Amino acid sequence: MPREKKTLYESLLDQIKIISGKSGVDLIKILETAGLGLRQEDLTYDSHTLLKLSYLNYYLGVFLPIAAHGKEKGKFDKIIFIDAFGGGGILGIKGTDYSVLGSTLLAATARTRNASFDEIISIDLDNKRSDLLQKRCNLLGLSNVTALNGNVNDLITEIPEKFGISSKSIVMLFIDPEGMEPEFSKFLALSETTKYMDIMLNYTFGVRRLNGRIEYNGNAADIEKMKNMIPNFVLGSNPDERLASFFESQFGKPKSREVKIRNNGKIKYSIILRVRQTYGDSKWIDAMNRFGDFISETDGKRALQILRIIMGDQARLLP
Repeated sequence: MPREKKTLYESLLDQIKIISGKSGVDLIKILETAGLGLRQEDLTYDSHTLLKLSYLNYYLGVFLPIAAHGKEKGKFDKIIFIDAFGGGGILGIKGTDYSVLGSTLLAATARTRNASFDEIISIDLDNKRSDLLQKRCNLLGLSNVTALNGNVNDLITEIPEKFGISSKSIVMLFIDPEGMEPEFSKFLALSETTKYMDIMLNYTFGVRRLNGRIEYNGNAADIEKMKNMIPNFVLGSNPDERLASFFESQFGKPKSREVKIRNNGKIKYSIILRVRQTYGDSKWIDAMNRFGDFISETDGKRALQILRIIMGDQARLLP
């Protein structure tokens, strides 16, 4: 008898189980037992971050088998994950005592059909967090992770040469800033090295707030700040359209998807996924679109309820 297809709710439940460390080996418990659990230096976020991490982890499960198949056929030489704002590896959920896996540890522990990343490069400006990440990875035996400390806009230009990224390397680039820190012109060092790069970006609503200030008073410092993030921005232009145009001109014309992340009924930010290579197979794209739509419709409060169920702290919710 064929296995029934999972509902979108069940897919989200599966992702949050992984994020919480409750799927298979309990990585959070291992870290806590070793004294490397959540620290004051680690970041804490509202519950909507569970939705963002679920969308990322879902895509890792799509990306890795495709990349591994290409590597097996000789199309790619390395499968690489770059976390531009990696943090310490775990993070706290505000208003709770829960800690969950962050993006770098999700990538480092991702295994889909025996496919995994050859190299994971994580960057953080805070040296305490980058040191914590490396210690946690060492404890967990994740030898494919390198935690770099410094400004991503400086370090990103050095990464292709330092880590041997070639024209045959396939890269998953995750950009999840606190605000408007990334200067995308600096990221061209990657796109000039390999055309096989997928990008997942946390597109902060701070861009739109900044544009509102620019439209109101045309402050030179605000315009410069906008240009740092969106190099082709000009006064009077739409920053969303300018960023899309920049990505297309510099990173090719990939498939693109925007997913809204909500908390307490309000949109907090968007996650933009730009996929460079599709290999002519639309099935996984359709699946990503369906899951993305479900994420867009789901509130962070509901994600927290699911997490509470997983932790055994609340009666089971109906989907």
